[in-house]
Amino acid sequence: MKHMGGRVFGKVGAEGVYCVGVPEAGLGIAVKIEDGNSRATNAVVMEILDQLDLLQEQEKKDLASYHFPELLNARKEKIGTLRPVFSIRQTVDQ
Repeated sequence: MKHMGGRVFGKVGAEGVYCVGVPEAGLGIAVKIEDGNSRATNAVVMEILDQLDLLQEQEKKDLASYHFPELLNARKEKIGTLRPVFSIRQTVDQ
C-alpha cells in the first residue's frame, strides 16, 4: 500500500486469503490459496494487478520481490523463485 501511494489497499486473511481494493478502478479482488499456505498470495495478487495494468513501472520494480519471491532452503540459500503462471480473463458488464 505504501509503494502505491494509497491507490490500492489490501488485507491478509486466514488460511491463504488476501483481499485487495482498488478504489479508482471500482475493483475488489479476493484471492484464496487452496492449500492455505500464504507464501503465494503476494505473488498472485501482484500478477493480477500486473495483468489488469494497475501497476506503474516504478511500482513493478519496487515490488518485484513480492511478485517473484525467492525460495530459500534452511541454510538461507536460494533454491528457486515463485512465478505465478495463470491468465485472468476480463469481462465487461453490459
